[in-house]
Amino acid sequence: MSGKVMKYLFGGISWGCVVSCIVNVIGTMVKGNAWFTEAGHSYAAQVAAAVLVGVAWVLPSVIYQSDRMPRVMQALIHFVIGFGVYFPTAFVMGWIPGDISTGAIFLEMLLMAAMSFVIWICFCVHYRREAKQINEQLKQKKNRGEL
Repeated sequence: MSGKVMKYLFGGISWGCVVSCIVNVIGTMVKGNAWFTEAGHSYAAQVAAAVLVGVAWVLPSVIYQSDRMPRVMQALIHFVIGFGVYFPTAFVMGWIPGDISTGAIFLEMLLMAAMSFVIWICFCVHYRREAKQINEQLKQKKNRGEL
């Protein structure tokens, strides 16, 4: 199990860094250098926060390895941990400005929830397709008498 935890930990670090790079490239394309000067925190702090958020989203997905809990409960736990780390971090780091209207903050939260859900659905589809392929390969081996 610890090998899987390490895999998810480093996967979270990777996802956090990749998403941070993508957001920063888009941000600088739109706002130029102001993207970084308006952030209010150093680049190192921004990267550390992105890594923290990446780990908070990926590491809890280890819960899907267990069959003892219904998938809905696993997804709920996964999302609660991910959002529970993302939103406070986003407010502290200025990713969600605290001085804008409540409606804009709600819209940002809704957008993040929608993006997270889409990513989650994509992973579900990927792993179901992978399981189907593995099952098909096992069925073929069984039919050939290799199992």
